[in-house]
Amino acid sequence: MRVFLLLLLAGCQSLPQVPTEVKIIVPVACLDRLPDRAALLPDADLAKLDDYRLVIQLRIEQLKAREAYEEAHALLEACAVKP
Repeated sequence: MRVFLLLLLAGCQSLPQVPTEVKIIVPVACLDRLPDRAALLPDADLAKLDDYRLVIQLRIEQLKAREAYEEAHALLEACAVKP
């Protein structure tokens, strides 16, 4: 029992080292601007179109959305941290 107590007290003689430097990650904005949203027709305006014009307009909006996605992806890819 005394040996165990001596071993326990021997470990308590040294104090733990206090860190001298603490690093904190601070987020920094890497974009100067956000990309503009694609100008898409609201659903109410799409509902007023006949079938032919609706299909044409949906394809145009799909291409606009794809272009906006590609621009946003390129901007965000430049901000990504690469190992």
